[in-house]
Amino acid sequence: MNMRKKILFSAGALAVALAPAVGFAMPAAAGAEVSPTAVSGSAPERVVRGETSNTEFIYDDADYLDANQEARLTNIAKAVWQTSGHRIIYISTTDPAMEDDPDAWLDDYAKAHNISLDSVILVAGGVNYTTTDGQTSDAISDADWEQLLKKSKTAADTHTKRADSFFMTFADYLNKHPLERAGSPAAASQPTNQTPPLEESETPEASEEPADSADLPLTEFGDIIKFPYGEQFPYVGGQSDVKSAAPFIRDHSEVFSKSKIAGWEKQMTALADKYGIAPYIVTVDDFRYQTPQKWGANYYNVNQLGLGEKDASGVLMVINPSSRDLWFLGHGAGEQAFTVYGIEKLYDHVKQPLGDDHWDDGVDVYLTQVADYLEQWKAGTPYSASHPLPHPITLESTTAGVAGAAALGGGAGTLVMRRIRKKHDTAHLQWGAIYYVVPGSDQITGSNDVFVNEYITHVARPKSSGSSGHHGGSFRSGGTSFSSGGGKF
Repeated sequence: MNMRKKILFSAGALAVALAPAVGFAMPAAAGAEVSPTAVSGSAPERVVRGETSNTEFIYDDADYLDANQEARLTNIAKAVWQTSGHRIIYISTTDPAMEDDPDAWLDDYAKAHNISLDSVILVAGGVNYTTTDGQTSDAISDADWEQLLKKSKTAADTHTKRADSFFMTFADYLNKHPLERAGSPAAASQPTNQTPPLEESETPEASEEPADSADLPLTEFGDIIKFPYGEQFPYVGGQSDVKSAAPFIRDHSEVFSKSKIAGWEKQMTALADKYGIAPYIVTVDDFRYQTPQKWGANYYNVNQLGLGEKDASGVLMVINPSSRDLWFLGHGAGEQAFTVYGIEKLYDHVKQPLGDDHWDDGVDVYLTQVADYLEQWKAGTPYSASHPLPHPITLESTTAGVAGAAALGGGAGTLVMRRIRKKHDTAHLQWGAIYYVVPGSDQITGSNDVFVNEYITHVARPKSSGSSGHHGGSFRSGGTSFSSGGGKF
């Protein structure tokens, strides 16, 4: 028998019950009614329906969601269903009968709308009711169920934010626990992504409408790195501690030396622990027709990077070895520590080793700079136009200094030698050529020049230290803001 998991809490106590100070629990003091996570065996078993032809996931009868959010959540739910076989259902209602007996109300509603209860369901209304049943319930352990509920309510002080957080939390979990039964999309033999691959010369037309289906496969890191063209994913917060925020290096392109990653992770963990701002590096070979800036923001939001369930403070460096794009994003306190000015200078430093395909050196430069930036921020003087970075000592600057010193020294020496020679030179020019011609001497009627050696000097053209290829500024995506900047390398 499938054991039902459920939870019920009052909407009136939503803001209190979700406050960070109480860890987003459902305390009785807040007036919230909490039902057991698993119904005893004597409880009436809900009828579990099989797969139906109904592919609706959003039933917003109370009109809590706007059209864009509804389309976005539908897109996520379709992708989860195609990838894992699980359904994520959202229902909103103003029917007071739901408050009296949520189980009976939901059973009747599901029958009337042909909803498969082999799913996880959020019902929003006078009270908020979350439940899962059938094989989806079997796929979620009791311990995970409690954690998922807690995580899905992060920063969810409104119905719309709660819906976003609910979908993203369960999408991540259910994609990792697909159903394996006949009839589910995840078990079908045909590939889940039915869109034929684009030729290299093709570029999809931009559209403000979400794609009909999304391809959200998880990587070995548990990350989502592929996003539908033109889509923005909602910001739902970050991680509660440094351990949960790791790993900080996610080398999907496999360009870094594996032997060095553990050492870098240790450094980045120490930085995150000391400053409360998590530094990340991600490599990826395909932005799927999105800009580096939009891809980076989607990656940050959907994978819930950053420290702090509310602020998600961090800095992200994105490297695309294929397109030669290098991009940086600062979020939360990271937006203050890594200003638009600071990111421009950071880009100038890191792009130099990456431009020569010295990937490991690029990480070393990044970590050195990040440590300096964070210390400056902690001291209350983050790098900005009014507090610029000091000029670093480089080969170019050292060569220029030596050349300048040589030029000044040479000029002074020449003046001194001229004065000495003039003092000791007693010979004087005579007026008239007669004084220089010896009577009866031979006349010169021709001459030849013979070159016995040839010398060619090569002078290297200095690299430009400017940042004309840099682009950046403040940027908003998914309902949150970033400091942003980068360019080619």
